[in-house]
Amino acid sequence: MEKPIDENIETYPPIYTKSAVSGFAILFAPIFGGIMLMQNLIDIGRKRDANMVLLFSIIYTVIAAFIINIPEKSFTSLSLVFNLIGSQILISLFFKKHIPDETIYPKKKIWKPLIIGIGLLLIIFLAAFFVSSYIN
Repeated sequence: MEKPIDENIETYPPIYTKSAVSGFAILFAPIFGGIMLMQNLIDIGRKRDANMVLLFSIIYTVIAAFIINIPEKSFTSLSLVFNLIGSQILISLFFKKHIPDETIYPKKKIWKPLIIGIGLLLIIFLAAFFVSSYIN
């Protein structure tokens, strides 16, 4: 068994699995999956790589949101396509490169990011509801 990158780490820290990162990137947005992957990289001692993942996630999400909202009518399916592409980029370019063997790490539970994601969605939906009822 190989040791974690950071020699100060005695044991392997739990990390979010590849499927958890991908699932959150698809269901919520690539920035959610990116933050989970960033946390994984911080936990295994790759802070510089974690910052690159965060930077990519922010830039990709902003560009995708801009492109999705260019047409007069935004398409939900277009959003899903961008989320799928963002998820694949996170997994192919970052996860597999920096965590080639995820099986040596214990699995981190997804409850915390799931509660945060659902909470943020509720806030966004409520804000949109109140704004639209205020305008009409």
